[in-house]
Amino acid sequence: MNERVKSVVGIAAAYTGTLFGAGFVSGQEILRFFAAWGGLGILGALLAGAGFAALGAAVTAIARRKETSDYERVISPFGGIVPKLIEALMSVWLFGIVTVMLAAAGDLFHALTGLPPLAGAALLGAAVVTVNLLGAEGFTRALSAVVPVMIAVGFGTAAAGVFTGPDAAFASSPAPELAVAPSFLVSAALYISYNILGCIGVLAPLGRKAAHGKDARLGVILGGIVPGLFAALLCAAMLRNRMTAVSNDMPMFAIARAISPALGVVYAAALFLGIFTAASGIAFSLLSRLQSYKLPGILGKRAFLVSAVCAAALAGSRLGFASLVGAVYPAYGWLGFAAIALMAINCFRARKLKQTAAGEDEAAARGLQKQEDAHEFH
Repeated sequence: MNERVKSVVGIAAAYTGTLFGAGFVSGQEILRFFAAWGGLGILGALLAGAGFAALGAAVTAIARRKETSDYERVISPFGGIVPKLIEALMSVWLFGIVTVMLAAAGDLFHALTGLPPLAGAALLGAAVVTVNLLGAEGFTRALSAVVPVMIAVGFGTAAAGVFTGPDAAFASSPAPELAVAPSFLVSAALYISYNILGCIGVLAPLGRKAAHGKDARLGVILGGIVPGLFAALLCAAMLRNRMTAVSNDMPMFAIARAISPALGVVYAAALFLGIFTAASGIAFSLLSRLQSYKLPGILGKRAFLVSAVCAAALAGSRLGFASLVGAVYPAYGWLGFAAIALMAINCFRARKLKQTAAGEDEAAARGLQKQEDAHEFH
Protein backbone atom coordinates (compact mmCIF):
# COMPACT_ATOMS: atom_id res chain seq x y z
CA MET A 1 0.00 0.00 0.00
CA ASN A 2 1.60 3.27 -1.12
CA GLU A 3 1.68 6.42 0.99
CA ARG A 4 -1.19 8.18 -0.80
CA VAL A 5 -3.51 5.20 -0.37
CA LYS A 6 -2.52 5.00 3.32
CA SER A 7 -3.33 8.69 3.69
CA VAL A 8 -6.78 8.29 2.10
CA VAL A 9 -7.60 5.21 4.19
CA GLY A 10 -6.33 6.86 7.39
CA ILE A 11 -8.44 9.99 6.89
CA ALA A 12 -11.50 7.90 5.98
CA ALA A 13 -11.06 5.70 9.07
CA ALA A 14 -10.65 8.71 11.38
CA TYR A 15 -13.79 10.39 10.01
CA THR A 16 -15.86 7.20 10.17
CA GLY A 17 -14.63 6.45 13.69
CA THR A 18 -15.62 9.93 14.86
CA LEU A 19 -19.13 9.56 13.43
CA PHE A 20 -19.61 6.13 15.00
CA GLY A 21 -20.54 6.77 18.60
CA ALA A 22 -22.35 4.78 21.24
CA GLY A 23 -25.60 6.54 20.35
CA PHE A 24 -25.14 5.47 16.74
CA VAL A 25 -24.43 1.79 17.41
CA SER A 26 -27.05 1.55 20.18
CA GLY A 27 -29.58 2.42 17.49
CA GLN A 28 -31.32 5.19 19.44
CA GLU A 29 -30.08 7.96 17.13
CA ILE A 30 -31.00 6.00 14.01
CA LEU A 31 -34.45 5.22 15.44
CA ARG A 32 -35.20 8.87 16.26
CA PHE A 33 -33.76 10.43 13.12
CA PHE A 34 -34.52 7.79 10.46
CA ALA A 35 -36.43 4.62 11.38
CA ALA A 36 -39.26 6.74 12.81
CA TRP A 37 -40.03 7.68 9.19
CA GLY A 38 -40.49 4.12 8.00
CA GLY A 39 -39.02 3.24 4.60
CA LEU A 40 -38.25 6.91 3.90
CA GLY A 41 -35.79 6.77 6.79
CA ILE A 42 -33.49 4.55 4.72
CA LEU A 43 -33.39 7.24 2.04
CA GLY A 44 -32.75 9.84 4.74
CA ALA A 45 -29.77 7.85 6.04
CA LEU A 46 -28.27 7.65 2.54
CA LEU A 47 -28.76 11.40 2.10
CA ALA A 48 -26.99 11.94 5.43
CA GLY A 49 -24.00 9.98 4.11
CA ALA A 50 -23.86 12.26 1.07
CA GLY A 51 -24.07 15.30 3.36
CA PHE A 52 -21.21 14.03 5.53
CA ALA A 53 -19.08 13.57 2.41
CA ALA A 54 -19.81 17.08 1.10
CA LEU A 55 -19.35 18.92 4.40
CA GLY A 56 -16.27 16.89 5.31
CA ALA A 57 -14.69 17.94 2.02
CA ALA A 58 -15.60 21.58 2.76
CA VAL A 59 -13.98 21.44 6.22
CA THR A 60 -10.70 20.03 4.88
CA ALA A 61 -10.70 22.58 2.04
CA ILE A 62 -11.11 25.50 4.48
CA ALA A 63 -8.37 24.12 6.74
CA ARG A 64 -5.95 23.84 3.81
CA ARG A 65 -6.77 27.21 2.28
CA LYS A 66 -6.56 29.09 5.59
CA GLU A 67 -3.65 26.92 6.77
CA THR A 68 -5.26 26.34 10.15
CA SER A 69 -6.37 23.48 12.38
CA ASP A 70 -8.16 25.84 14.77
CA TYR A 71 -11.81 24.88 15.28
CA GLU A 72 -13.11 28.43 15.52
CA ARG A 73 -11.22 29.67 12.44
CA VAL A 74 -12.55 26.78 10.36
CA ILE A 75 -16.15 27.62 11.28
CA SER A 76 -16.14 31.40 11.47
CA PRO A 77 -14.90 33.92 8.90
CA PHE A 78 -15.24 36.65 11.54
CA GLY A 79 -13.22 37.73 14.55
CA GLY A 80 -14.33 39.34 17.79
CA ILE A 81 -17.00 37.66 19.89
CA VAL A 82 -18.08 35.01 17.35
CA PRO A 83 -15.14 32.60 17.92
CA LYS A 84 -15.56 32.96 21.70
CA LEU A 85 -19.27 32.17 21.39
CA ILE A 86 -18.45 29.09 19.31
CA GLU A 87 -15.94 27.97 21.95
CA ALA A 88 -18.53 28.34 24.72
CA LEU A 89 -21.20 26.47 22.77
CA MET A 90 -18.77 23.65 22.05
CA SER A 91 -18.02 23.31 25.76
CA VAL A 92 -21.74 23.02 26.50
CA TRP A 93 -22.10 20.53 23.64
CA LEU A 94 -19.29 18.35 24.99
CA PHE A 95 -20.89 18.36 28.43
CA GLY A 96 -24.17 17.32 26.82
CA ILE A 97 -22.48 14.35 25.15
CA VAL A 98 -20.91 13.24 28.46
CA THR A 99 -24.39 13.37 30.01
CA VAL A 100 -25.83 11.29 27.16
CA MET A 101 -23.03 8.72 27.52
CA LEU A 102 -23.68 8.33 31.27
CA ALA A 103 -27.39 7.90 30.57
CA ALA A 104 -26.56 5.27 27.93
CA ALA A 105 -24.42 3.36 30.42
CA GLY A 106 -27.23 3.53 32.96
CA ASP A 107 -29.83 2.14 30.57
CA LEU A 108 -27.51 -0.63 29.38
CA PHE A 109 -26.60 -1.55 32.97
CA HIS A 110 -30.31 -1.68 33.89
CA ALA A 111 -31.11 -3.90 30.89
CA LEU A 112 -28.34 -6.34 31.83
CA THR A 113 -28.74 -6.45 35.62
CA GLY A 114 -32.14 -5.02 36.47
CA LEU A 115 -30.47 -2.55 38.86
CA PRO A 116 -31.38 1.18 38.76
CA PRO A 117 -29.92 3.07 35.76
CA LEU A 118 -28.32 5.58 38.14
CA ALA A 119 -26.02 2.81 39.42
CA GLY A 120 -24.65 2.11 35.95
CA ALA A 121 -24.28 5.81 35.21
CA ALA A 122 -22.42 6.33 38.50
CA LEU A 123 -20.12 3.40 37.71
CA LEU A 124 -19.19 4.91 34.36
CA GLY A 125 -18.81 8.36 35.93
CA ALA A 126 -16.36 6.99 38.50
CA ALA A 127 -14.37 5.28 35.73
CA VAL A 128 -14.24 8.50 33.69
CA VAL A 129 -13.05 10.49 36.74
CA THR A 130 -10.34 7.90 37.46
CA VAL A 131 -9.04 7.82 33.89
CA ASN A 132 -8.91 11.61 33.64
CA LEU A 133 -7.22 12.01 37.04
CA LEU A 134 -4.54 9.59 35.92
CA GLY A 135 -4.05 11.69 32.83
CA ALA A 136 -4.48 8.54 30.81
CA GLU A 137 -5.04 10.14 27.42
CA GLY A 138 -2.98 7.37 25.85
CA PHE A 139 -5.15 4.77 27.54
CA THR A 140 -8.25 6.44 26.13
CA ARG A 141 -6.71 6.49 22.67
CA ALA A 142 -5.78 2.84 22.94
CA LEU A 143 -9.36 2.01 23.83
CA SER A 144 -10.45 3.66 20.58
CA ALA A 145 -9.43 0.35 19.01
CA VAL A 146 -12.85 -0.83 20.18
CA VAL A 147 -14.46 1.23 17.39
CA PRO A 148 -13.73 -1.41 14.70
CA VAL A 149 -15.15 -4.03 17.07
CA MET A 150 -18.32 -1.96 17.52
CA ILE A 151 -18.62 -1.60 13.75
CA ALA A 152 -18.13 -5.33 13.14
CA VAL A 153 -20.59 -6.38 15.85
CA GLY A 154 -23.09 -3.71 14.81
CA PHE A 155 -22.83 -4.63 11.11
CA GLY A 156 -23.23 -8.34 11.82
CA THR A 157 -26.22 -7.78 14.11
CA ALA A 158 -27.90 -5.37 11.68
CA ALA A 159 -27.43 -7.77 8.76
CA ALA A 160 -28.86 -10.63 10.83
CA GLY A 161 -31.76 -8.40 11.88
CA VAL A 162 -32.55 -7.53 8.26
CA PHE A 163 -32.64 -11.18 7.19
CA THR A 164 -34.43 -12.61 10.24
CA GLY A 165 -36.83 -9.81 11.21
CA PRO A 166 -40.56 -10.53 10.95
CA ASP A 167 -41.62 -7.23 9.37
CA ALA A 168 -41.26 -5.74 5.89
CA ALA A 169 -38.76 -2.88 6.15
CA PHE A 170 -39.94 -0.73 3.24
CA ALA A 171 -43.63 -1.29 4.10
CA SER A 172 -43.20 -0.20 7.72
CA SER A 173 -45.42 2.74 8.60
CA PRO A 174 -43.86 5.87 10.16
CA ALA A 175 -43.89 6.49 13.91
CA PRO A 176 -43.85 10.33 13.96
CA GLU A 177 -44.24 10.39 17.75
CA LEU A 178 -40.63 9.13 17.95
CA ALA A 179 -39.25 11.52 15.34
CA VAL A 180 -37.17 14.57 16.23
CA ALA A 181 -38.23 16.67 13.22
CA PRO A 182 -41.31 17.33 11.06
CA SER A 183 -40.04 15.33 8.05
CA PHE A 184 -37.40 12.77 7.12
CA LEU A 185 -35.50 15.41 5.13
CA VAL A 186 -35.28 17.76 8.12
CA SER A 187 -34.26 14.80 10.29
CA ALA A 188 -31.43 14.00 7.88
CA ALA A 189 -30.33 17.66 7.85
CA LEU A 190 -30.32 17.83 11.67
CA TYR A 191 -28.39 14.58 11.88
CA ILE A 192 -25.73 15.91 9.51
CA SER A 193 -25.61 19.25 11.29
CA TYR A 194 -24.93 18.14 14.88
CA ASN A 195 -22.57 15.36 13.82
CA ILE A 196 -20.39 17.60 11.67
CA LEU A 197 -19.85 19.90 14.68
CA GLY A 198 -18.15 17.05 16.50
CA CYS A 199 -16.00 16.13 13.50
CA ILE A 200 -14.43 19.51 12.69
CA GLY A 201 -11.76 19.13 15.39
CA VAL A 202 -10.67 15.87 13.75
CA LEU A 203 -11.04 16.80 10.08
CA ALA A 204 -9.27 20.18 10.18
CA PRO A 205 -5.83 18.88 11.28
CA LEU A 206 -6.13 15.82 9.02
CA GLY A 207 -7.01 17.97 6.03
CA ARG A 208 -4.21 20.44 6.71
CA LYS A 209 -1.54 17.77 7.20
CA ALA A 210 -2.46 15.68 4.15
CA ALA A 211 0.29 15.86 1.54
CA HIS A 212 -2.24 16.24 -1.27
CA GLY A 213 -5.58 18.01 -1.24
CA LYS A 214 -7.13 15.28 -3.41
CA ASP A 215 -6.17 12.66 -0.80
CA ALA A 216 -7.93 14.63 1.94
CA ARG A 217 -11.00 15.13 -0.22
CA LEU A 218 -11.24 11.45 -1.22
CA GLY A 219 -10.64 10.32 2.37
CA VAL A 220 -13.48 12.41 3.82
CA ILE A 221 -15.83 11.44 0.99
CA LEU A 222 -15.25 7.75 1.72
CA GLY A 223 -15.35 8.36 5.48
CA GLY A 224 -18.68 10.16 5.16
CA ILE A 225 -20.41 7.70 2.84
CA VAL A 226 -19.68 4.62 4.99
CA PRO A 227 -21.66 5.85 8.05
CA GLY A 228 -24.56 6.73 5.75
CA LEU A 229 -24.62 3.18 4.35
CA PHE A 230 -24.30 1.71 7.85
CA ALA A 231 -27.10 3.95 9.15
CA ALA A 232 -29.32 2.75 6.31
CA LEU A 233 -28.57 -0.87 7.27
CA LEU A 234 -29.34 -0.21 10.95
CA CYS A 235 -32.53 1.56 9.93
CA ALA A 236 -33.61 -1.42 7.81
CA ALA A 237 -32.85 -3.81 10.70
CA MET A 238 -35.01 -1.77 13.07
CA LEU A 239 -37.84 -1.55 10.57
CA ARG A 240 -37.70 -5.33 10.15
CA ASN A 241 -37.91 -5.62 13.96
CA ARG A 242 -40.20 -2.67 14.54
CA MET A 243 -41.89 -3.70 17.80
CA THR A 244 -38.58 -4.66 19.41
CA ALA A 245 -36.93 -1.41 18.30
CA VAL A 246 -39.61 1.08 19.35
CA SER A 247 -40.13 -0.49 22.79
CA ASN A 248 -36.48 -0.30 23.91
CA ASP A 249 -34.09 2.58 24.66
CA MET A 250 -31.27 0.48 23.15
CA PRO A 251 -32.94 -0.80 19.96
CA MET A 252 -29.97 -2.63 18.43
CA PHE A 253 -29.02 -4.24 21.74
CA ALA A 254 -32.62 -5.47 22.08
CA ILE A 255 -32.53 -6.85 18.53
CA ALA A 256 -29.18 -8.57 19.20
CA ARG A 257 -30.57 -10.19 22.34
CA ALA A 258 -33.71 -11.29 20.47
CA ILE A 259 -31.58 -12.98 17.81
CA SER A 260 -29.40 -14.75 20.38
CA PRO A 261 -28.74 -14.20 24.11
CA ALA A 262 -25.02 -14.77 23.45
CA LEU A 263 -25.03 -12.12 20.71
CA GLY A 264 -26.78 -9.79 23.15
CA VAL A 265 -23.92 -10.19 25.65
CA VAL A 266 -21.29 -9.57 22.96
CA TYR A 267 -23.17 -6.52 21.71
CA ALA A 268 -23.54 -5.16 25.25
CA ALA A 269 -19.81 -5.59 25.96
CA ALA A 270 -18.77 -3.82 22.74
CA LEU A 271 -21.32 -1.07 23.34
CA PHE A 272 -20.25 -0.46 26.96
CA LEU A 273 -16.58 -0.23 25.96
CA GLY A 274 -17.56 2.21 23.24
CA ILE A 275 -19.53 4.31 25.72
CA PHE A 276 -16.58 4.33 28.14
CA THR A 277 -14.13 5.28 25.40
CA ALA A 278 -16.35 8.08 24.09
CA ALA A 279 -17.14 9.48 27.55
CA SER A 280 -13.48 9.43 28.65
CA GLY A 281 -12.20 11.07 25.48
CA ILE A 282 -14.91 13.74 25.43
CA ALA A 283 -14.41 14.49 29.12
CA PHE A 284 -10.66 14.88 28.48
CA SER A 285 -11.37 17.36 25.68
CA LEU A 286 -13.86 19.28 27.84
CA LEU A 287 -11.41 19.46 30.76
CA SER A 288 -8.70 20.83 28.48
CA ARG A 289 -11.07 23.60 27.40
CA LEU A 290 -12.12 24.39 30.98
CA GLN A 291 -8.52 24.48 32.21
CA SER A 292 -7.62 26.93 29.44
CA TYR A 293 -9.87 29.49 31.18
CA LYS A 294 -7.39 29.45 34.12
CA LEU A 295 -10.03 29.56 36.86
CA PRO A 296 -8.74 30.68 40.29
CA GLY A 297 -7.92 28.36 43.19
CA ILE A 298 -9.55 24.98 43.51
CA LEU A 299 -11.94 25.82 40.64
CA GLY A 300 -9.08 25.39 38.20
CA LYS A 301 -7.82 22.09 39.62
CA ARG A 302 -8.27 19.08 37.35
CA ALA A 303 -9.63 16.90 40.18
CA PHE A 304 -12.33 19.44 41.01
CA LEU A 305 -13.26 20.05 37.37
CA VAL A 306 -13.60 16.40 36.37
CA SER A 307 -15.54 15.58 39.55
CA ALA A 308 -17.88 18.55 39.02
CA VAL A 309 -18.43 17.70 35.35
CA CYS A 310 -19.23 14.04 36.06
CA ALA A 311 -21.46 14.90 39.05
CA ALA A 312 -23.47 17.36 36.96
CA ALA A 313 -23.63 14.87 34.07
CA LEU A 314 -24.77 12.15 36.48
CA ALA A 315 -27.62 14.38 37.65
CA GLY A 316 -28.59 15.11 34.04
CA SER A 317 -28.43 11.43 33.09
CA ARG A 318 -31.52 10.78 35.22
CA LEU A 319 -33.57 12.22 32.36
CA GLY A 320 -32.91 8.97 30.50
CA PHE A 321 -30.91 8.05 27.41
CA ALA A 322 -33.80 8.16 24.91
CA SER A 323 -35.09 11.51 26.23
CA LEU A 324 -31.62 13.08 26.10
CA VAL A 325 -30.93 11.85 22.57
CA GLY A 326 -34.30 13.24 21.51
CA ALA A 327 -33.55 16.64 23.08
CA VAL A 328 -29.79 17.33 23.12
CA TYR A 329 -28.86 16.18 19.61
CA PRO A 330 -31.67 17.96 17.73
CA ALA A 331 -31.05 21.17 19.70
CA TYR A 332 -27.43 21.22 18.58
CA GLY A 333 -28.54 20.22 15.11
CA TRP A 334 -30.48 23.47 14.82
CA LEU A 335 -27.49 25.42 16.15
CA GLY A 336 -25.32 23.53 13.71
CA PHE A 337 -27.21 25.07 10.80
CA ALA A 338 -25.77 28.44 11.82
CA ALA A 339 -22.28 26.91 11.96
CA ILE A 340 -22.73 25.41 8.48
CA ALA A 341 -23.86 28.80 7.14
CA LEU A 342 -20.73 30.41 8.63
CA MET A 343 -18.58 27.67 7.08
CA ALA A 344 -20.16 28.31 3.68
CA ILE A 345 -19.16 31.99 3.93
CA ASN A 346 -15.73 30.96 5.20
CA CYS A 347 -15.25 28.51 2.32
CA PHE A 348 -16.19 31.18 -0.23
CA ARG A 349 -13.85 33.75 1.34
CA ALA A 350 -11.00 31.25 1.61
CA ARG A 351 -11.39 30.29 -2.05
CA LYS A 352 -11.49 33.94 -3.10
CA LEU A 353 -8.40 34.67 -0.98
CA LYS A 354 -6.55 31.77 -2.57
CA GLN A 355 -7.54 32.90 -6.08
CA THR A 356 -6.41 36.46 -5.29
CA ALA A 357 -3.08 35.20 -3.95
CA ALA A 358 -2.62 32.99 -7.01
CA GLY A 359 -3.38 35.96 -9.29
CA GLU A 360 -0.87 38.16 -7.46
CA ASP A 361 1.79 35.45 -7.72
CA GLU A 362 1.11 35.08 -11.44
CA ALA A 363 1.28 38.85 -11.97
CA ALA A 364 4.54 39.02 -10.04
CA ALA A 365 5.96 36.19 -12.14
CA ARG A 366 4.98 37.98 -15.36
CA GLY A 367 6.56 41.20 -14.11
CA LEU A 368 9.79 39.39 -13.28
CA GLN A 369 9.81 37.75 -16.71
CA LYS A 370 9.39 41.14 -18.41
CA GLN A 371 12.32 42.54 -16.41
CA GLU A 372 14.50 39.61 -17.44
CA ASP A 373 13.47 40.01 -21.10
CA ALA A 374 14.24 43.75 -21.00
CA HIS A 375 17.63 43.06 -19.39
CA GLU A 376 18.50 40.56 -22.12
CA PHE A 377 17.39 43.06 -24.82
CA HIS A 378 19.74 45.73 -23.46
